[in-house]
Amino acid sequence: MSRTIDIPISAPEPVRAGMWGKWREAFARIVRNAVEERFARCAAEELNRLDDRMLRDIGIARSEIDSCIRWGRGKRPHYRPAHADLPPKQPTR
Repeated sequence: MSRTIDIPISAPEPVRAGMWGKWREAFARIVRNAVEERFARCAAEELNRLDDRMLRDIGIARSEIDSCIRWGRGKRPHYRPAHADLPPKQPTR
């Protein structure tokens, strides 16, 4: 089960000048960070419930769960499937 949320990085309406606008922006940033942290923790809990074989199928090591959730997988090397080390099948005659 995966959840996604689209949280805008900036306010959709123009930023209001003055002290009220600054307080509003600060409050929105705090709420956005709290929501993002909550979703990251829920995703980490779900991935930690999986066994090592399932994580390998996804392409994540158990020690990489937190970094993959928070920063993405990027260009790190992917796991090779277990059958990659087997010799190729010989054609049957």
